[in-house]
Amino acid sequence: MVNGRYYYDLTMTTPLGKRKGALELAVEDNFVNGVLTMFARAISLRKGRLEGHNICFEGDIQVFQRNIPYRANGAICKNDVYFQLATDQGNYPVVGKLSQARRL
Repeated sequence: MVNGRYYYDLTMTTPLGKRKGALELAVEDNFVNGVLTMFARAISLRKGRLEGHNICFEGDIQVFQRNIPYRANGAICKNDVYFQLATDQGNYPVVGKLSQARRL
């Protein structure tokens, strides 16, 4: 993946149904920074790494006034992103497409 900013429209599958969100990534060499927006909250990414097509990062999602730590592992392939959010509450698959509205 080339250094730069990327925006993805996401869908996360939860026990309460599918939830929409967004992922903003800033890629510089093998490091990834950015913001994951889920449940109408923006969450800064921590410890983001990109090795080839594999991506991983950490953060905390706030749901119902609780902070839930997560670790994400997945892949970016062309215009698609796939990752699994692993939490103490369970694992949640997330899929996304490069945003047409914010493509640079």
